[in-house]
Amino acid sequence: MLRRAVMRLGILICLAGTVATGQSDAQVIPWFGAGAGYGTYAMEDVNAEIRYLDTQISEEFDEMEHGAAFAAGAGIDINQQVRVGLHYQRLLASSEVSDFTGSLKYDFPANLIFGSVSYLPVTRSEFRPGLGVSGGLVSADGTLEISLVGAGAGSGAVTGNGYYAGAHLSVDIPMGQTGAFIPQLSYRYAKIPEVEIQGQTIYNPDGTNYTLDYSGIVLTVSLRFFITEIY
Repeated sequence: MLRRAVMRLGILICLAGTVATGQSDAQVIPWFGAGAGYGTYAMEDVNAEIRYLDTQISEEFDEMEHGAAFAAGAGIDINQQVRVGLHYQRLLASSEVSDFTGSLKYDFPANLIFGSVSYLPVTRSEFRPGLGVSGGLVSADGTLEISLVGAGAGSGAVTGNGYYAGAHLSVDIPMGQTGAFIPQLSYRYAKIPEVEIQGQTIYNPDGTNYTLDYSGIVLTVSLRFFITEIY
């Protein structure tokens, strides 16, 4: 079902662009921007493993509950009411612990590539509220590093792919006539249902697939620049 929803969103984004270019009286304004944010992670399987390891070692192993993100994107505004965009986000997710026996580091960053459609209703204020949805892909490209005293060290590549879907609320705060500062509150679903280490699928102790779940609440702030005057 999620795959179908993502595909439908992609079709809607393409249709929005087609309609915009097909209407001679439509005002189409290109934009680009970048930003950063911070959000929560679900990470049930990772944190269950961390809680177990905590009982076996002398130092505290912090659960992977939140992390920073860096973002870039570009798109178009149509008649200053519909916004269509293509985005990239880099999610940071890591935790490490060490004691007299050695060290262990989980470094599981992920990449999000997704499209979005937003509606910005007309208001009398100079601020422009917006709400929208997004969908795309999430991929992990992390490492698991372990070092044991007297036994050496090693690492393995942690990879996997899944689908992303989200919903967001935002507000455009003008910066001059061609720029805006945009805080945005979002919920994202971004779960990787099958994870591999060095190309081998890994499982939980009960035999189910080990997952990486980046789903959660996200607050981002970004700077966006329009190709022409908009404010």
